[in-house]
Amino acid sequence: NHDPAGELLPARLVVSAWYEPDYSREDGKHEPPTPLVGTLAVSGLAKGERYAILRYTSASAVPASGFLRAGGWAARTDFVAEGETHEQRLVFMSNSSQLFRCVVLSDSSPAH
Repeated sequence: NHDPAGELLPARLVVSAWYEPDYSREDGKHEPPTPLVGTLAVSGLAKGERYAILRYTSASAVPASGFLRAGGWAARTDFVAEGETHEQRLVFMSNSSQLFRCVVLSDSSPAH
Protein backbone atom coordinates (compact mmCIF):
# COMPACT_ATOMS: atom_id res chain seq x y z
CA ASN A 1 0.00 0.00 0.00
CA HIS A 2 1.15 3.48 -0.79
CA ASP A 3 1.61 5.16 2.60
CA PRO A 4 3.65 8.36 2.24
CA ALA A 5 2.67 9.63 5.71
CA GLY A 6 3.72 6.39 7.46
CA GLU A 7 0.30 5.94 9.09
CA LEU A 8 -0.22 2.22 8.46
CA LEU A 9 0.98 -0.91 10.19
CA PRO A 10 1.57 -4.07 8.12
CA ALA A 11 -1.63 -6.16 7.91
CA ARG A 12 -1.95 -9.53 6.17
CA LEU A 13 -5.12 -11.55 5.58
CA VAL A 14 -4.78 -15.32 5.32
CA VAL A 15 -7.86 -17.30 4.28
CA SER A 16 -8.59 -20.95 5.08
CA ALA A 17 -9.13 -21.97 1.45
CA TRP A 18 -7.91 -20.77 -1.93
CA TYR A 19 -11.12 -21.76 -3.69
CA GLU A 20 -14.02 -19.38 -3.99
CA PRO A 21 -17.16 -20.01 -6.02
CA ASP A 22 -17.64 -18.42 -9.43
CA TYR A 23 -20.81 -16.42 -8.90
CA SER A 24 -20.60 -13.56 -11.37
CA ARG A 25 -22.50 -13.26 -14.63
CA GLU A 26 -19.37 -13.42 -16.78
CA ASP A 27 -18.37 -16.78 -15.27
CA GLY A 28 -21.76 -18.26 -16.09
CA LYS A 29 -21.50 -20.84 -13.31
CA HIS A 30 -23.82 -19.08 -10.85
CA GLU A 31 -22.32 -20.87 -7.85
CA PRO A 32 -23.69 -19.52 -4.56
CA PRO A 33 -21.33 -17.43 -2.41
CA THR A 34 -19.94 -19.19 0.65
CA PRO A 35 -18.50 -18.02 3.97
CA LEU A 36 -14.70 -17.73 4.07
CA VAL A 37 -12.72 -17.88 7.31
CA GLY A 38 -9.61 -15.79 7.59
CA THR A 39 -7.06 -14.49 10.04
CA LEU A 40 -5.90 -10.91 9.88
CA ALA A 41 -2.38 -10.56 11.26
CA VAL A 42 -1.00 -7.12 12.10
CA SER A 43 2.71 -6.71 12.86
CA GLY A 44 5.08 -3.96 13.91
CA LEU A 45 3.09 -3.15 17.05
CA ALA A 46 4.39 -1.76 20.34
CA LYS A 47 3.14 -3.54 23.45
CA GLY A 48 0.66 -1.42 25.40
CA GLU A 49 -0.10 0.96 22.51
CA ARG A 50 -3.64 1.45 21.19
CA TYR A 51 -4.53 0.64 17.57
CA ALA A 52 -7.58 0.50 15.30
CA ILE A 53 -8.25 -2.02 12.54
CA LEU A 54 -10.42 -0.43 9.87
CA ARG A 55 -12.38 -2.71 7.51
CA TYR A 56 -13.56 -1.37 4.18
CA THR A 57 -15.89 -3.14 1.75
CA SER A 58 -14.95 -1.13 -1.34
CA ALA A 59 -11.58 -0.01 -2.66
CA SER A 60 -13.13 3.37 -3.50
CA ALA A 61 -13.91 3.90 0.20
CA VAL A 62 -10.27 3.58 1.29
CA PRO A 63 -8.70 7.03 1.70
CA ALA A 64 -5.10 7.74 0.69
CA SER A 65 -4.29 9.14 4.15
CA GLY A 66 -5.92 10.43 7.32
CA PHE A 67 -7.75 7.12 7.73
CA LEU A 68 -9.42 7.83 11.08
CA ARG A 69 -10.58 11.33 10.18
CA ALA A 70 -11.69 10.40 6.66
CA GLY A 71 -14.02 7.63 7.84
CA GLY A 72 -15.67 5.49 5.20
CA TRP A 73 -14.91 2.18 6.90
CA ALA A 74 -17.57 -0.49 7.39
CA ALA A 75 -16.20 -1.52 10.80
CA ARG A 76 -13.61 -0.36 13.30
CA THR A 77 -12.01 -2.59 15.93
CA ASP A 78 -9.89 -0.91 18.61
CA PHE A 79 -7.36 -2.93 20.61
CA VAL A 80 -4.35 -2.60 22.89
CA ALA A 81 -1.32 -4.52 21.66
CA GLU A 82 -0.23 -7.36 23.91
CA GLY A 83 2.95 -7.85 21.89
CA GLU A 84 4.51 -7.11 18.50
CA THR A 85 1.71 -8.86 16.60
CA HIS A 86 -2.08 -9.08 16.80
CA GLU A 87 -4.36 -11.63 15.14
CA GLN A 88 -8.09 -11.39 14.56
CA ARG A 89 -10.32 -14.17 13.19
CA LEU A 90 -12.79 -13.10 10.50
CA VAL A 91 -15.69 -14.65 8.62
CA PHE A 92 -16.95 -13.00 5.42
CA MET A 93 -18.78 -13.98 2.27
CA SER A 94 -16.85 -14.98 -0.82
CA ASN A 95 -18.67 -12.42 -2.97
CA SER A 96 -17.59 -9.50 -0.78
CA SER A 97 -14.58 -7.21 -0.87
CA GLN A 98 -12.59 -6.93 2.34
CA LEU A 99 -9.82 -4.35 2.71
CA PHE A 100 -8.06 -3.67 6.01
CA ARG A 101 -5.90 -0.89 7.40
CA CYS A 102 -4.36 -0.70 10.87
CA VAL A 103 -3.48 2.65 12.42
CA VAL A 104 -2.17 3.90 15.75
CA LEU A 105 -4.71 5.51 18.07
CA SER A 106 -3.75 8.59 20.04
CA ASP A 107 -5.54 10.71 22.60
CA SER A 108 -6.57 13.06 19.77
CA SER A 109 -7.94 10.26 17.53
CA PRO A 110 -11.62 10.57 16.62
CA ALA A 111 -13.94 8.40 18.71
CA HIS A 112 -15.60 5.34 17.29
